[in-house]
Amino acid sequence: RLGLEPAFPDQATFKEFAVRLDRPASEAIRDARALGVHPGYALGREYADLDDALLVCLTEKRTAADVERLAEALGR
Repeated sequence: RLGLEPAFPDQATFKEFAVRLDRPASEAIRDARALGVHPGYALGREYADLDDALLVCLTEKRTAADVERLAEALGR
């Protein structure tokens, strides 16, 4: 729905997965934090060619509302 694409579509995931954004992940993190959401880790910090990738972790401690807030924050 948000147009987020998996960064590694052929890899199995469990609680963590990477998505590609339409802007640098560092910008998305900054904007999400301003909304009180910590969206994940900018993979570009370790891998220059993944500047637009964000590593997200979702566990059973996150509610559907938490996930929706994250989705809204990343969709901005």
